[in-house]
Order: sequence, then C-alpha cells, then structure tokens
Amino acid sequence: MGSIPDHMLARRREVSARFLQGTGIEIGALHYPLWVDPDRARVRYVDRLTVPELREQYPELSAYALVEVDVVDDGETLSSFADSTLDFVIGNHMLEHCENPLGTTRNYLAR
Repeated sequence: MGSIPDHMLARRREVSARFLQGTGIEIGALHYPLWVDPDRARVRYVDRLTVPELREQYPELSAYALVEVDVVDDGETLSSFADSTLDFVIGNHMLEHCENPLGTTRNYLAR
C-alpha cells in the first residue's frame, strides 16, 4: 500500500486549512482521512459500510486504523443529508468509482 509523499500531504493540508470551514462530511476516508483544522471545521465520516464490514471488504487494510464511520449511506446520493445542510463535502478518490459522476457532483452541490 503506497503512501502519499510528504510534500503532497503538506499541500493538501494547506488547501484544507484555507478552504474548509463549518460542518461537512468526508466520503470513504478509510485509513487516510483528509486533515482538517478542528478549530474551523467539523467532519463526519460517511461510507457505504460499517467499519467491521469495511474490514471484511478490504483485508489488505488490516494493519491500518480505519476512520470510525458516522453515517452509512450511498456516497453518490447522500440521501441521509437534507439539501443545504453541509458546508463542504470531501470525496478524495471517490468520483472515479461513481456510476454517474456528474449526477453525484450535482448531489454534492445541493448538500
């Protein structure tokens, strides 16, 4: 399992600190959640499975601590969230797994 180079992690942290504030979600963080400034942003974690189910699905991640899933939901529809209730959505490495990436992006913009 590869890791993200330090210079890329530093840049991601800069971008996160600059732009993420308020209440939002991260979809499918698994063992690599995006860093967010806890003084500016509150993140809940969304996945399609619970942590025990994720462990079963991804045995190759057994050595890693997984983010505790707060909401089990379809990451494309986000039906657990009403419109205009989120300030941001983090979906790193998410859109390439979507059946309908444009529809998913529209759903994100509505939330």
